[in-house]
Amino acid sequence: MSELITEQELFSKTGTSYSCLIHLENIGSEDTIASILSCEPLVSDQLIHDLISAGNSWRERLVGLTLACKRDVNCFADSMFLSLHDARGISIIPTFAVLSIAVRYFSNGYSLKQTETLDRSKFDGELGYALDCFHSYIGRSTKPIAGSGPNYGQQFLDHVEFYKQLCNV
Repeated sequence: MSELITEQELFSKTGTSYSCLIHLENIGSEDTIASILSCEPLVSDQLIHDLISAGNSWRERLVGLTLACKRDVNCFADSMFLSLHDARGISIIPTFAVLSIAVRYFSNGYSLKQTETLDRSKFDGELGYALDCFHSYIGRSTKPIAGSGPNYGQQFLDHVEFYKQLCNV
């Protein structure tokens, strides 16, 4: 087994490839997602948890979500729920998209208590929009998933489809 790398080494290896994860642009180019995925065997579960739940910015969280999907999305669901209580704008919709996959396809137990105290107004309502999309996707609401997030223009269903591929769903 290879020696595990640190967060600093991870970002040194992946550069700015996280930027493609915002709107899922240039995902297929060699410099983007492949550089993140190639690091998955080199990072600890703890580092993935830390990137998702305690990441200093949305960058760490997007990389953490990508690694979590490659490794075992269910294993990191608690960290994702935790991260939403200290949200980082651009990572909100991707986080709810990945949680949708964990709940719908991997039988992750979800309780409304995990999200009831979230501030729906954060980031100009981005958090509330993403929560509604999440509830719709997992069958807790009949409200249709439409449009894009009000703050960053991310498409919830595009993120679900992207992360489903990483999870092999």
